[in-house]
Amino acid sequence: MSRSRSEPPVFRWLWLVGCLTISAGLALQGLGFGLSAGPAPALAASTVEGPAEPFSRPIEDIRLGHRVLGENPLAEEVEHGPEPDASWRAVTLKLDDLTVELLRPRTWLEAHDASVGSHVDLDMPELGAFGAAEVIAIAACPPIEAGAGHVVTGRFVHTSDAPLINLTVEGDDTPTGVTANHPYWSVDRQDFIPAGDLNIGEQVDTLHGPRLITAITPRGPPETVYNLEVLGQHVYRAGDAGVLVHNTCNQEILFSQPNMKPRFRIDGPNPLIRGRSVADVAADLRSGKLKPDDVTVYFFRHKGKYYTANNRTLAALALAGKKPTKTLQVRTTKKLRKAIEKMETLGGSGRVIPVTELRDGGRWLFDILLPIAD
Repeated sequence: MSRSRSEPPVFRWLWLVGCLTISAGLALQGLGFGLSAGPAPALAASTVEGPAEPFSRPIEDIRLGHRVLGENPLAEEVEHGPEPDASWRAVTLKLDDLTVELLRPRTWLEAHDASVGSHVDLDMPELGAFGAAEVIAIAACPPIEAGAGHVVTGRFVHTSDAPLINLTVEGDDTPTGVTANHPYWSVDRQDFIPAGDLNIGEQVDTLHGPRLITAITPRGPPETVYNLEVLGQHVYRAGDAGVLVHNTCNQEILFSQPNMKPRFRIDGPNPLIRGRSVADVAADLRSGKLKPDDVTVYFFRHKGKYYTANNRTLAALALAGKKPTKTLQVRTTKKLRKAIEKMETLGGSGRVIPVTELRDGGRWLFDILLPIAD
C-alpha cells in the first residue's frame, strides 16, 4: 500500500553485525544493524565477507543469509544451534496477505512434506504467522555472510493494520516508525516493553549505551511492514541509534462475537468448566483454583488480526485479569467470519463483549473487557 511521503520511514534501517529479528506486524520500513555484504542472491550456498564495522541498511533490503546486530539480555530466550549450510533451502510461502521467506534445513522440509504448491502449517506466534501457508518456491541456500552477528533465517512482509507510532530517541535524526505492540528493551525496567507503553524520558538500550526517549507520537494509516527472524537471539537493533528491540509482536487475541451467553455449554469439551457460568470460572482463575493453562483459547486469523473461536473462555480469562497461555489455532469458517462482520457492523472492536445474565428474576447486562495488551 502507499506510504505517506511526509512521514519518516518506519524501521527504515537495521544495524547489521549482530542478531536481528523483526516480527510480523512490527517494523514498517525500518533500519537493521548488522554485518552484511549486500543482497544475497538465492543461488548456491557460500560464505560472503562482510564489512568489519557496524552499519545500517534499509530493512526492506535485508535478505536471508545476511547478518544483523543484537544480543538478547534474557539469556533464557537464547537458542543455540548450527548455522545454515549448503544443504539448507530458501522457502517462500504465502499466507493471506503475509509473504514469508524462510531458510530451513532439509529435515524441516521433509517433516512438513513441503513442495511447491503444497501447504505448510506455520506456528510462529512471535512473528504473527499462524495457519496453512502455500509454498510458492523452494530455492538453494543463499550465500551466508561471514563475520560477527547472527544469520537472518526468516523474512516477513505484510500490510499492518495495527496502531502505528513514531518513536524518537536521543541521537535520532528522524523518528522510528513501529507498531505499538513492538517490544523495546527498557533499561529502567530491565524488560522488553511494548513501544506504545513506553514513556517519554524512559531509557532504552542503543549501540551507544542508554538513551532517553524524547517523543512518542501517533503515525498515519497502515503501511507495509517488514519483519525478520534471526537465528538464536530473537532480537535486533533498529533506528538511527540502533535501539534493541525484540522479534515478538505480542499479538492480541480478540473477541469474535457482538455478545455471548453467560454459561459454558453443558456438553463442552473441558470438564473443568463444562456447564459453569463464566463468572464462576473467572473467580476460580482469579483465586488460582484454575490456571490459565487449564483452559485452551482457540483462535483464528482474519484480515491480519487474531480472534477467539470460544469467546466464553477468553471472557473468563479477561474477567479474571488473565491472559491466554494455552492457545490452539483453528480454521476460519464462514460462520466465524459472519460473526466478526456482525460485531463490526454494531460498532464492536473485539476488545469488549456484552453479556446478558438472568439474575433475581431480571436481566443483567454487563461488559467484559480484555486486559490491556502488553
